[in-house]
Amino acid sequence: MKNTTNTSSERRNFAMFQVRVSAREKALFAEAAAAARKSMATGAREHLEAAAIRD
Repeated sequence: MKNTTNTSSERRNFAMFQVRVSAREKALFAEAAAAARKSMATGAREHLEAAAIRD
């Protein structure tokens, strides 16, 4: 039967893996938030332009 206890190096490697993943997730989230802000700004501008044309 295999010993399933993690060694300290395995725990350290896993911790580093989690740090790398969370950094990548943060970057993806920041990118998605920027895209959402840009699309909201575009939508608001289009709405204002349409309202100005109707006036």
